[in-house]
Amino acid sequence: MIFNEIYGIYYNTVSKILEKAVRGELTEKTLRETVRGNAYLESTTELLPKLTSGKWPLLKRDLTTPIKNAPRMPLTLLQKRWLRSLLDDPRIRLFDISAKGLEKIEPLFSRDTVEVFDKYSDGDPYDSEIYIEHFRTALTAIRKKRMLAVEYVSGKGRPHYFRCIPYRIEYSEKDDKFRLITQPDRRGNVIRICSH
Repeated sequence: MIFNEIYGIYYNTVSKILEKAVRGELTEKTLRETVRGNAYLESTTELLPKLTSGKWPLLKRDLTTPIKNAPRMPLTLLQKRWLRSLLDDPRIRLFDISAKGLEKIEPLFSRDTVEVFDKYSDGDPYDSEIYIEHFRTALTAIRKKRMLAVEYVSGKGRPHYFRCIPYRIEYSEKDDKFRLITQPDRRGNVIRICSH
């Protein structure tokens, strides 16, 4: 397993708690807020007793710590190589994710290693600057909960314009296309993201 969702969250939450304790900023309130804000709901009953009872000797009763330096959670080489492989996918450019720190890391696998069957060959143009701009505009509208103005030309050559409230973006592996899902209205609620 390259990344573990449950243990990753627990380790990162405890790391944030210890960072506050090392700085002398940990209180009962910030301890609970850190667990609630970073881990699962049931983590309060799972993590807090182990940290405060002394079962895990990371915190003293006064919420100080015997640890001298804040813990770091560095990625393993395997994790870095996996992430580097993902960054080589042209779809990742749509999300404006930086490869900083991974430039010299060899990818775990290349795109040529994976062969996908039963997939259309006319996927979205992920290297088109216009497509990238349209995708990011839609993504920003979703994140900021803003109205989106949509213009397109129908299959019959008629221009259309309307406003919508974007809800989410979905990806079809088979079609190799992203679609914008909007709040339902009389026009429907699925819009294909395009490059013109």
